Amino acid sequence: NVFTVILVLIYLLLTTVAVFLAYQTISDFMEKLNHPVMSVSYKEVEEFPAPGIALYPGKAQLLSCMHHYHDNIPPLVARDRLKERNCIKEEVIYHGPYSNQTQKRAVVVRGPTDVRNRELVFLQFSRNETEEDFSAISYMIFSKFSDMVK
Repeated sequence: NVFTVILVLIYLLLTTVAVFLAYQTISDFMEKLNHPVMSVSYKEVEEFPAPGIALYPGKAQLLSCMHHYHDNIPPLVARDRLKERNCIKEEVIYHGPYSNQTQKRAVVVRGPTDVRNRELVFLQFSRNETEEDFSAISYMIFSKFSDMVK
C-alpha cells in the first residue's frame, strides 16, 4: 500500500511537470506567432566602404603598408629595400583617458574593399629599440575609414 501511494505521487508529480512544460511550449509558440521576426536576407556585394583599422603600435614603427590579394602575400622586406606604400593611412595623436593625459599615438589605415578578390592589407612593423620581431599589437576596427577623416 505504501509503495502504491509513492508510485501514485510520483505519477502525479511527473504529470504536473509534463502539463507545465506543454503549457510553456504552447504559450511560447503563441508569443512567437504574435511577434514574428523578420528574416535577414543575404546579398553578395562586389565592394563595400573601406573599414578603418586603428593600430596602437606603442614603440613599434610601421615599416610598410601594402594592399595585396590572398594568393599573393609578399615575404618580409628588409628596411633598406622597403617599397613605396600603397595604402592610405593617418597618424593620430591623442590623450590617453587613463594615463594622466599623456599623449599616445595611433595609426589609422584604410582597410580592404575588394571582396570578390579577397583583398587584404599587409602591414610590416619593427620595434624601435631592437631588430626583433614581435607578435602582438593592439587594434580596433571601425566601419568606415571616411568617418575618421570627417
